[in-house]
Amino acid sequence: MADHNAFTDTRFEDGSHRVTAKTGMVLVNTNQAAEFLGLQPCTLNDWQWQRKGPPFICISRGCVCYDQATLKWVASKTLYEIPRVS
Repeated sequence: MADHNAFTDTRFEDGSHRVTAKTGMVLVNTNQAAEFLGLQPCTLNDWQWQRKGPPFICISRGCVCYDQATLKWVASKTLYEIPRVS
């Protein structure tokens, strides 16, 4: 289980928020990661169970986050275009 003191949660006026690890990592939730990668959140949820896709961090039960820099790296290494689902 993650040490919750190792993270800061910044909330913005528009209702969004950003979690930053004290290591300097910027963490995004599954919905934000899916939007960035052009996937549906359920695809990332399936990949989490199958241990596929980009690496993720389990903050607590039901709270999974992705490192923003890692997502950018994964997106740059994709050899094919991920189809966008509308």
